Amino acid sequence: MPVPDRPVSFLRLRTQFENAGDCLIHRELVRLASERGDVSVDTSACPPEFARQVLSGVAPGRLLPSSLPFFPRMLAAAATGRRCIWFLTPGGISGPPPYEKAWPTWLREAPLPIASAAGVRICHVGASFQSLTDAHVARWRYRSRWLFRMSPRDSISAAYLRSLEIPCDPCVPDLAFNLFRETRSGGEISGVRARAACLSFRTDGPPGQADHLASVAEAVCASRPELRWRPMVQVARDLDGMDLLRRRLLRAGFDLDPVADLHDDVESCLAFFREVSLVVSNRLHVLLLGASQGARIVAVAEGPSGPRLTGILRDLGLGGAILSPAPGAQDPLERTNGFVIDGSAARERLARAFDEIFA
Repeated sequence: MPVPDRPVSFLRLRTQFENAGDCLIHRELVRLASERGDVSVDTSACPPEFARQVLSGVAPGRLLPSSLPFFPRMLAAAATGRRCIWFLTPGGISGPPPYEKAWPTWLREAPLPIASAAGVRICHVGASFQSLTDAHVARWRYRSRWLFRMSPRDSISAAYLRSLEIPCDPCVPDLAFNLFRETRSGGEISGVRARAACLSFRTDGPPGQADHLASVAEAVCASRPELRWRPMVQVARDLDGMDLLRRRLLRAGFDLDPVADLHDDVESCLAFFREVSLVVSNRLHVLLLGASQGARIVAVAEGPSGPRLTGILRDLGLGGAILSPAPGAQDPLERTNGFVIDGSAARERLARAFDEIFA
């Protein structure tokens, strides 16, 4: 049963539902919150399987069912005197906001000052920011007035926000670092796993990206001819591009498995990465999922997600894991062994940040 003096967190699932990385960070957000109090999750706009995976992170006895809509539910809890924390959606934030011209900022964002006035702590953690439109900048400047905690997940995002005069708190590591609860070996791995490696790329970038990624993939595969390459996708829209990349690599004489489409199952992603020793990707959560299971990583920091990936890796002291920051600037590849991510320190920083939010 709910404990009246226990904090309660609120979260609405409004994100990319075809993205295992987004499912993961929402699951870990729910896990971190439910370890410190009760949680109330609005799944009304969410596919059932996505919701099931996110809610699998809730600690036993900490989920609060309710028939009320999201905002009345939160305000009702605040009216009883409970400590209430509203977590905004984590992840990458760029480009125009939804319904940019449909409503004025103050009207679209009206729930924030109302919730803040009711005593709700509104928090935004685990997000990156880049390429904001003027309307998006205005939205976040307005939002910042009501936020109890505004902590981007990398220093590049923090500097970008401050350059736009959007105040922010110290950075909090990506929520995926909550996976690093147990140290797994990233050293020499024996058996079948040692002979398998993963390629996984975001493929919806600007013109020329496909050719650049193909040249990078060919160089990487050529540097490790002893490996069996296993392509996979964590996001559904990457599938066509990865199929095309695989066909190009097969024509070039490399040996690759069929593309594994795991965009709808976080646990299948984790199981996949337990069977490979090296992960090469331009997607942050592919790299962190792999590293959490003991694989070494090589980051290809280009395309739409390049800045956020660069910022997070540099914050970890892993700038050397970035293979090729831009077309025409590839690093020479004699042999790509990859880098180990020890996420334990980042996971401890993440836990401390949540302790402070709930204090």
